[in-house]
Amino acid sequence: MPIYLAKGIEFDAVIIPEASAENYDDETDRNLFYTACTRAMHELLIISKGTLNRFIVEAPEASYEVMSSSSI
Repeated sequence: MPIYLAKGIEFDAVIIPEASAENYDDETDRNLFYTACTRAMHELLIISKGTLNRFIVEAPEASYEVMSSSSI
């Protein structure tokens, strides 16, 4: 489901693919990314190849766990 259609809807789990800095870079992307993240009721999985987007990096490190594909 596109992020912009998910506003007001909650899901047990949400997967955000391609959450790299390349795809979420400017302030208009912040609202979309926030909406996607806050739709998850129990589990949120953010997948990023390459550099993490700045919205993740700006969050407190204790609020998320970074896993590499070799540790999965």
